[in-house]
Amino acid sequence: MERDLSIQIFISSLNLYKGGSLRTDCPVCEHFNTLSVTDFNDCIKYNCFYADCDVRGVMTKELSQDSFKLSSNKLPTTPVNFTSTLRRN
Repeated sequence: MERDLSIQIFISSLNLYKGGSLRTDCPVCEHFNTLSVTDFNDCIKYNCFYADCDVRGVMTKELSQDSFKLSSNKLPTTPVNFTSTLRRN
């Protein structure tokens, strides 16, 4: 439990921008460039890729108006036309 809190404090100190990701040294196993941290606007996911390290998890964040704006910008703006593959006689 104490380790989880220290990892969350470490990740909060990274000043990751919204929607961004980075690779850095893991604070637990201390291996070079093994910790991946990604901001998904409503949560931050982190994972250490070193085989013997079990650091991984999700930190939830408050939902804000900005997170909805960013997610709605990813929706397609052009209509999609579907055609049928069935033949009519």
